Amino acid sequence: MCGILCLFSSEECCEKNNKLLSLKSHFKSSILKRGPDCSSELEFNLEGWNAYLFASVLGLQGAEITSQPAIDEEGNLLLWNGDVFGGPTIPPATSDTTFLSQSLQSTQGSQKDIVNILCSVEGPWSFVYWNRSTKELWFGRDPLELKTAVDVRCKLQPAKCKSCNNAAEVLACRHSRVAVLFSGGLDSTIIALLAHFCVPSGSSIDLINVAFPCSQAQVPRTKSKKKGSKFAEEPAIIDTIEQQLIQSDPSYETPDRITGKASFSELVKIAPDREFNFVEVNVTKDMLKLKRNECIADLIFPLNSILDDSLGCALWFAARGQGIKHNTAGTSEKGYESPANVLLLGMGADELLGGYSKYRKQFNTNEDWSSVAKLLAHDLAVIPYRNLGRDDRVVSDSGRQPRFPFLAENFVQFIVNLPAHLRTAPFGFLPSGAGEKLLLRLAAFRLGLKVASTAPKRALQFGSKIANLECKNEMGHNCPPAAPGNIDHTVVVCTPRDTKQPPPQTPTPKRVTQQPLGRAERTTMSEFDWQKLRLPCHATNLGLPKKVHNH
Repeated sequence: MCGILCLFSSEECCEKNNKLLSLKSHFKSSILKRGPDCSSELEFNLEGWNAYLFASVLGLQGAEITSQPAIDEEGNLLLWNGDVFGGPTIPPATSDTTFLSQSLQSTQGSQKDIVNILCSVEGPWSFVYWNRSTKELWFGRDPLELKTAVDVRCKLQPAKCKSCNNAAEVLACRHSRVAVLFSGGLDSTIIALLAHFCVPSGSSIDLINVAFPCSQAQVPRTKSKKKGSKFAEEPAIIDTIEQQLIQSDPSYETPDRITGKASFSELVKIAPDREFNFVEVNVTKDMLKLKRNECIADLIFPLNSILDDSLGCALWFAARGQGIKHNTAGTSEKGYESPANVLLLGMGADELLGGYSKYRKQFNTNEDWSSVAKLLAHDLAVIPYRNLGRDDRVVSDSGRQPRFPFLAENFVQFIVNLPAHLRTAPFGFLPSGAGEKLLLRLAAFRLGLKVASTAPKRALQFGSKIANLECKNEMGHNCPPAAPGNIDHTVVVCTPRDTKQPPPQTPTPKRVTQQPLGRAERTTMSEFDWQKLRLPCHATNLGLPKKVHNH
């Protein structure tokens, strides 16, 4: 990951306007936080214009850290902020920047060849490229800012964490190189378990759980389960984790903190050989106010709603990773700061698999699946402008690379080719939250994540209780929609790669005619028995075990 800057100004402006120096200083201080391993700058004159290039680098790939701007033998310049996880084959010891600089040099300035090289890259990227011979400036980014899968994003990591990356005397680093924004809910717990399968066995994984003050009256209480419930053992799980961890400050016992502890305990049982670190990040009201005014407000700009402020602040403190660490051995460490280079985030699952309550409302209102499919498509289309830009800036400010496993290109292509009724099941006869993201819940249940599979959908701002310090009636759909006219246009627009035609979709069924349960007959997520789940007949196409969708 890198921070890159390309600034053009007239020579007259450079001589007479001192504000330019202040502007450069402001940009540099912000970009340096994105790439703490090395930085460099380059300035040159170009036919009456002054060109200033600056980059900072967080080394994640290659045997050595590659400084930028990268200059090839012909004097072409490249600023590259991205990862290549697919497409062109890059030797293991070669960095993305070096490989792409050499590839672009081989085009001899051919526009068609440059476009083909950039469009072949699978992964998130943005770039600035100056071709000296043709005197053309190229800049752009990947079409949808999509991220790639957990497996690729965990395996292509440096052999050292942030703390050891620049220490030549450290030969073997066993610190955490990967962290997860961890609420203990469905999305984050599945990511944590998948990361366990991908991260080398000698490395620990940090599970970062952020919380803001809540009054004692707001602390959630664990409800007792009915006799015979499949999940009657859940209180025992929470009791076990409370015995293992030191007693937390009750003012920070938020819903996400309680769920996080329970899911942490479950992960330890499923993967006893893995060292998971549960990191409690407790944010005081004064610290929130200080950092919001100091830097977070600038990072979330141009978004400025209360929702963006809440999510941006919660994510910024989580990405900083400073708090109390509890490991699987039962020991604790105060004043811990995660050394992870990469932070895995669960964004995108709700938009792909219908995790929001509005999909249930849409289905019950219009009584057809086409309206649900349109809403899913719309939410996925605007996620780069509504969420990803903000989240990338906020997380990168702590010198960590944000990665979004649910937005893997191949995963997204597979899910969007499914009809809506196979992506979500917002039926009235299922308890609220059970039908939403049903595919993911069934997967979690099969993996042994019983707590996560039944955890209710809870947004970060409510689970962490930062919403208590904001406007309480702020909803996700109040976020201002993307305005196409305000989107930056690049010099060269790279179209997505050609893909095979999607397979024919199965006919979209009409609304299920089964009547919803009465209010007195409804069950809660914690009381719901997944073993007795009965889905409509078309759900047999999911390929799930018979015991899960037995008719």
